[in-house]
Amino acid sequence: MSILLRTDCLTKKFGELVAVNDVTMSIKSEGILSIIGPNGAGKTTFFNLITGYLKPNNGKIYFLGENITYIPPFKLVHKGLSRSFQIASYFPDFTVLENIQLGVLNHAGYGFKYLKNINSIKGINDKSEHFVELLELKDEKNLKAKYLSHGDKKLLDIAMSLTLEPKILLLDEPTSGVSGEARNRVIKFIEKLSKSLKVVVIEHDMDIVFSISDRIVVLAEGKILADGNREEIKDNKKVKESYLGEEEIK
Repeated sequence: MSILLRTDCLTKKFGELVAVNDVTMSIKSEGILSIIGPNGAGKTTFFNLITGYLKPNNGKIYFLGENITYIPPFKLVHKGLSRSFQIASYFPDFTVLENIQLGVLNHAGYGFKYLKNINSIKGINDKSEHFVELLELKDEKNLKAKYLSHGDKKLLDIAMSLTLEPKILLLDEPTSGVSGEARNRVIKFIEKLSKSLKVVVIEHDMDIVFSISDRIVVLAEGKILADGNREEIKDNKKVKESYLGEEEIK
């Protein structure tokens, strides 16, 4: 199992606050990695660092062996590093299909203006339809995105990240605000994706974390508190004391 991404002594400060504190971590090519921890643990800041939205005060980031520490986000996505955000990002007045088409056009090197002439660009429609089918939103493909359910908006956001054909997909709280059957659909979609690419998830719902994760990293006060498989994290005394508590996790 090869290493896709690693950080060496990664540190980010905001004034006197050390949000990420000397984090050294390797992310391997297979399975679902969940990053958990209490609010303020540095999880989203860590995501922002490795995807180029923030620059570290110290440390290095390597992706496929290349130092990417100071490479901006728009270049990183074309190298195969893509992410979603806590708040779903999409174009509300465009249809589901048009949102997907924009992502496919971008990955192919075309600007948004080419959407009007998309039928003349070979392969764009076929790829776009593929992602719509992957989402299981074929019946809604001509519906404006703003009319989708909250869960389907989350799925659309993830799918737009997929149009960039990433090697690693980072998902920041993908089930936030989603409940019931819609939440189950998001979870199943993530599990499906993990069969073909590396998925790294920030998640607060421990039932989800312990059901889908192959590896779990626990952050606390910007540092790695624990790193292991599901059973190792469940049984870790420090993790129970600082985060999980004594409640049984199924």
